[in-house]
Amino acid sequence: MKNKKIIWLLLVLVFAVGLGLFYKTKISTTNIATLNFPDFTVEKFIRSNSNSFVNIESVPLDEVEDIMNYDMVMVRIHGASMTFRHQEAIRKAIEQGIPVYSTESDNSEINSLSDMELKYIAALMDNGSVKNYQSMFNYIRSNVDNKIMFNGSYDEPVVIPSDYFFYLGDDEFFSTYQEYQDFYKKSGKYKDGAPRIVILSGNINMQNSNEEHIVALVESLEKRGLNVYPINSFGSKKLTMIKDVNPSLIINRPHGRLLMGGGEAGVDMLKELNVPIMAPVTVSELYDKWLKDRQGISAGGMTSMSVVLPEIDGAIAPFAVAAQFERNGMNIFDAIPKHTDKFASMVGKFTTLQTKDNKDKKVAIYYYKGNGKGSLSAAEIEGVQSLYNTLKMLKENGYNVDGLPSSAKKLEAMIQKQGSVLGPYAMGAYDKFLKEGNPELIEVDTFNKWSNEILPEELIQQMKDKYGDAPGEYMGVEKNNKKYIAVARIEFGNIAILPQPLPSTGEDSEAIVHGVDGAVAYPYVASYFWTRMGFKADALVHFGTHGSLEFIPGKQVALSDYDWTDALVGDMPHFYIYTINNIGEGIIAKRRSYATLVSHMTAPFMQSELYDDFRILKDRVHRYEHLEESDVKQGYRETITKMSMELNLQSALGLDTTRVLDDNEIGKIHIYIEEIDGEKVADGLYTLGEEYSNENLTNTARLMSVDPIKYSLAMVDV
Repeated sequence: MKNKKIIWLLLVLVFAVGLGLFYKTKISTTNIATLNFPDFTVEKFIRSNSNSFVNIESVPLDEVEDIMNYDMVMVRIHGASMTFRHQEAIRKAIEQGIPVYSTESDNSEINSLSDMELKYIAALMDNGSVKNYQSMFNYIRSNVDNKIMFNGSYDEPVVIPSDYFFYLGDDEFFSTYQEYQDFYKKSGKYKDGAPRIVILSGNINMQNSNEEHIVALVESLEKRGLNVYPINSFGSKKLTMIKDVNPSLIINRPHGRLLMGGGEAGVDMLKELNVPIMAPVTVSELYDKWLKDRQGISAGGMTSMSVVLPEIDGAIAPFAVAAQFERNGMNIFDAIPKHTDKFASMVGKFTTLQTKDNKDKKVAIYYYKGNGKGSLSAAEIEGVQSLYNTLKMLKENGYNVDGLPSSAKKLEAMIQKQGSVLGPYAMGAYDKFLKEGNPELIEVDTFNKWSNEILPEELIQQMKDKYGDAPGEYMGVEKNNKKYIAVARIEFGNIAILPQPLPSTGEDSEAIVHGVDGAVAYPYVASYFWTRMGFKADALVHFGTHGSLEFIPGKQVALSDYDWTDALVGDMPHFYIYTINNIGEGIIAKRRSYATLVSHMTAPFMQSELYDDFRILKDRVHRYEHLEESDVKQGYRETITKMSMELNLQSALGLDTTRVLDDNEIGKIHIYIEEIDGEKVADGLYTLGEEYSNENLTNTARLMSVDPIKYSLAMVDV
């Protein structure tokens, strides 16, 4: 009896073990490890998987040995992150019989699948989509992990074109413009006659990433009455696809130039279309970390690919629209709250500029002006006359510039009276300005309302901490028991011209313009708020090189809501009239204030020529070089040596001051004097709207051609 019980127990045990083994090998959940895939791709794997008996987990590279605990391993062989240790761990997994599939690798040792399995899974991966990934995981469970129950169906790979239009939702891919257009109209989203916006997806798109950030951008654009055409293409067909749409504006979510390897073809197309191209930035780090980063995005690769190369194509507005957020233990891309909407609003306003009648457009023009009676200040141009010519040009093109005076001199008088910049301590001048300058008085309650609508609480608190409650002590006024902030401005019909206020308080106004610490002052903020919310400008213009907007606190590129320039410019299309010869600061203005640079000529050149002593020395050197060796030539040599010492030329050229100069040294002095004589200097200031005279053109062209000769002489001397 006892033996029978033991036998039964053994039979039950064997059955239980067999049943457990059967369950483990044929029924249990298929656990798949992903190794070295970006989180946003793993998130799409997980979202695509419809089988609750398939579990997908991302294994960190530093825990690579844990892949031994999975039923299958999918590995991305990419970059220097995959070391010998990682590859050894993968080989050991293969030796233990764990199926391994690798992508982005030609190393056959990393793959352990059969040819049929490898071909099918590779086709699904190459055509990454929700449907294909769904088929892949169902196939892996039934054919690679060999489970016999709870298996889902799988289909032949859905081939995605290499160049396609796409839309929101799962697997909406279209090979041609007409296919997309037919779909778009049937969807009910298309709006007859509305502006068309092309979105170039870049390297993070609906096919290889989670969709939230793209969905948010497309939906935000559509809410503003725009038709949206997302395109994924990296070849020459991209240009044809863009032309087929005939867009009002192009949004390039860039990873390099518009057409890598042939960027000039893209530039030619943009010239033909004559539409703006905007290049919003995807931040490749966690949102919270990016907010604290004063650079914005890391220097190097990401800046080059996302900002610098698109700028070569003429792209503007490197506006941060997406970043990574931690979700369920993974870092995935999503739209930056509010910022994506702000960008979409800016896009809408750019398209409005294309369709709105000039007479109805409202334009705010900021000029930079020193304190008090100082004239308009802008590098290379005659400020008042250039501004007056610009206003006349607007009038000639149908803009409403009612009240524009009859001369630049009268405009200057108006600016001195109504458009001055007053320092915090010019109380007497300020009282006169309030009485005679007709400033816009912004009630503090209105200012606070605008602040709450536009600024994060942190920036509002920064102003309070630095300046007290609004209006502060600078440009504040009280009338009829109400407090106001005074904003200097002159309105001519739909055009407002405004002096850029000082961005902070202090006695050194020049230093303040080139950078301030902490919050900007209430009058500065109030001026830009009035431009946006009170005047309701369709476009913002900064007149001349340069003001302070691009130097107030904030990131260098890819700004956030917490950066002052972003907060003040907001969604206004911004144009900056800038001298063509200041590329460095022009780039700062482009990146830190979303400016479209409108370049203007420099002042014409004239030859510097020599003053008396240098002219005499040049004449002596010329005579010396034509003399035969004699006492007379030696006398010239001694005279040249003496004059060179008096003019400090020997020190400037590093010559021996203890003896008479030899022929070679006098030759160096000759070249140096010729360089000074031929050096170009500005011949006055350039005036916008006025052509160079023939003499200016001739002198400028001649002196521009001198530089290569000068440099070649320097090389010979070396």
